[in-house]
Amino acid sequence: MTAAQPTHVPPPTTPGAAPPGPARRPAGGRALTVVGGVLAALLLALGVVQVLASMFARTTSAVATLAATDVVELVADGEVLVTVSAVDDVRVERVARFAWTGPRYEVTSDGVRTVVRHECEGVWLTSCSAGLEATVPEGTHVVVRTTDGEVRVAGPAADVEVRASDGDVHVAGARGDLDVRGRDGDVTAQGVRGSVAVELSDGDVRVAEAGGDVAVRSRDGAVVLADLAADADVRASDGQVEVRDVRGALTVRHRDGDVLVAQVRGHVTVQATDGDVTVHGTGDPVALEITSNGRQRVEGATDPAADVRVELRTSDGDVAYLGPEG
Repeated sequence: MTAAQPTHVPPPTTPGAAPPGPARRPAGGRALTVVGGVLAALLLALGVVQVLASMFARTTSAVATLAATDVVELVADGEVLVTVSAVDDVRVERVARFAWTGPRYEVTSDGVRTVVRHECEGVWLTSCSAGLEATVPEGTHVVVRTTDGEVRVAGPAADVEVRASDGDVHVAGARGDLDVRGRDGDVTAQGVRGSVAVELSDGDVRVAEAGGDVAVRSRDGAVVLADLAADADVRASDGQVEVRDVRGALTVRHRDGDVLVAQVRGHVTVQATDGDVTVHGTGDPVALEITSNGRQRVEGATDPAADVRVELRTSDGDVAYLGPEG
């Protein structure tokens, strides 16, 4: 019997030739390895710098007394606290925490407007905070601009303007109008005699006891309004909306979330895309119009000839018009 022949014959070798070496790594793989090593080294160095910064961080503070002006503007890279009281001048305390380079402090005034700046500079590798605490006379127009930190304004100020990037905002007792624009943080306004305007990207909005019109623009967060002497206008994207005790008209345009309304004496217009709408009437008849793809429930008093109109629309959700909340 003849033995089977192998099916694979190895290629002939040349006498004296070196054996084949290991496969070479592609150039792209070597480049990725180098880049990864560099990034790892940078991250390690950054971590070391931040640890050293925390070890060598120190806190400083100083107090200054300034002449009173109609407008006081406070610009800081930390929390800003403002107390409005029966004083004759402006007292400013600055508090800073930093590792190596301290923040810049500057005061300018033209006799009408005083601007106090307390700002960190060139500290992207380390942490730095530069806060301000001020006491100003009653009736002062207060302006606050901060990039990182809580803002509190308490007392009978005139108009109040706040621009905040990251931190909660609390304003109470202002005599004039309030204008707040924030990016990340809750906004609370209590006892503002004038109008209230809030524009917020991420955070809850709460307004109570406002003497003028209230306008809220919110992208993400709950909106809660109560005890408003004039009209209210709410434009919200995501979050629950609750409005109670409005002596003027109410307009709500909402995209995602439930809407609850109670005790509004003027016209009510609610337009919602996704969420339930519940409105409690005052007990007086209203001219009611409902447009909804969901269930409808009507228990409150209605009259097509009534002077007060209530218009409720939702694309995806139930609608209820009920009697007074109790």
